Amino acid sequence: MPGTEPRNTEKMTIGHLIEKLDSLLEGEQASAALVACGRPAVEPLRRFLMEGRPSGIYQPRRWAVEALAGLKAKDVLLDYLRSDRPIPDAVARMGEEAVRNAAAAALKQWPSDEVCEVLTGIIQHRHLAGAVGTLGELGHEEAIPFMVAALEDDVCRETAETALRKLGQAAVSDLIIAALNPWPNREEESPLSLRRRSSAAQLLCEIGVSGEQWTRLRPLIKETEPGILVAAARMAWRIGARPDVEEIAVQLIAALDSADWYFRDEIGDVLVEIFEVAEPMVDHQIARRVNQPPEKRVADNALRTFLRVARRIRGDR
Repeated sequence: MPGTEPRNTEKMTIGHLIEKLDSLLEGEQASAALVACGRPAVEPLRRFLMEGRPSGIYQPRRWAVEALAGLKAKDVLLDYLRSDRPIPDAVARMGEEAVRNAAAAALKQWPSDEVCEVLTGIIQHRHLAGAVGTLGELGHEEAIPFMVAALEDDVCRETAETALRKLGQAAVSDLIIAALNPWPNREEESPLSLRRRSSAAQLLCEIGVSGEQWTRLRPLIKETEPGILVAAARMAWRIGARPDVEEIAVQLIAALDSADWYFRDEIGDVLVEIFEVAEPMVDHQIARRVNQPPEKRVADNALRTFLRVARRIRGDR
């Protein structure tokens, strides 16, 4: 029949390209070629994604996602994300996470209630970085509490921070709650809770808080975690709460002896920023520590920080 041969040839071509997706050498080119095939490639790609077996070698399935995104197959990607089937094998589960991240990230080209609803439903139950990032790009404020919860996740934290920065002032109220509330309580706070609170405090510092909001955050003055103290000092300094800055400076100086190298540098930077308040405290610490026995003085990392702070300020005068 007229026209049968071209259609059969087209099916053979698409089938051949689908097979090539499994090749690490040819899969990426096959994905691009499938996009060039247009809508007839959508259904074979849907079957490849929905019926295929997850694997630690996730690239073929991610290339299928990229092809579907290029073909504007939003509904297929949404169906895939809705069908979160259990994967017993840990390696395959990690591989499939990369595929799901790619699918969620691809959905940012369709800013719609449906997309936001599906992605928000996902991050209520699991910290999927691609979903968090897309919701941030789309400015979906209803997802803010779940983005804040994702600050506990080492894998998802950076993406969640970026999303919350984009949402700006809309996120401040939830970030204040997160910064102030250790879990399960202050005496037995978990490391994950401490990471969430430190990240929330630093985001509040970046976004900026009002005097009224700082009043709510004042309990941070009593913290001992360096990351939280650094953020609290900057917030208080920038709104002009000098008595609070003085109290935080005492805490920062006390934290220096046990801080790691990263937070020693952070504390040093803050002491430079608030040197108008911190100068007598820094001078006192230098005078007290320089008279230690040589072996102790050489090992005193906090002293080195105080000396650097003093040099940076007085060198600028």
